[in-house]
Amino acid sequence: MKNHFLDDGCVIEAGGYRVGYDVELSSAVAPRWVMGIEGVRVLFAWVPITAVEVGGGEVTVSLGLLKKSFPAVRFKFSPQCIAGAATPATTDS
Repeated sequence: MKNHFLDDGCVIEAGGYRVGYDVELSSAVAPRWVMGIEGVRVLFAWVPITAVEVGGGEVTVSLGLLKKSFPAVRFKFSPQCIAGAATPATTDS
């Protein structure tokens, strides 16, 4: 298991979902996949992302028993933070 530390938490938009990163991330990394991910969640219900696999031109994200695939080309560039991880982004009205 490898630990990674960020200066601050982060919320990004990815594939139509808000994804939050904690200050401390950990995972096991191997060619074409990442498993045992801790510190990354999909924000609509704070469901933890447990694994990511790359193959066949797709990136497959596992949320426990659920899986969702996206075209790998969507991950060509890193998205920018839109808010801190503890506070979901809001819009001014």
